Amino acid sequence: MLAAGVLLVAPIYSSGRTLIEANGAGAAWTLVAPIVVAAAPAFARGPRRRAVTVSAAAILVIFCVAVSTGLFFLPAAVLLELAARALRHGPE
Repeated sequence: MLAAGVLLVAPIYSSGRTLIEANGAGAAWTLVAPIVVAAAPAFARGPRRRAVTVSAAAILVIFCVAVSTGLFFLPAAVLLELAARALRHGPE
């Protein structure tokens, strides 16, 4: 979330413009979407928790590859993958 906040308000272009100034408010989805995806497993309960965690990790990895700001979310993708591997199929 810190990376998203910095990318929203910090001048990241050589012209000194922020991401929102250069691309409009619609560009904020590239920073908000991965946060929502990464938070999804925290709200999953029961037997679907592992499936939600694996799915969130896969979506985040795809996002990291497909979007230029995705590299900032790579640590979250790796941690989600590790969490998915740690979860068992049995009851929690």
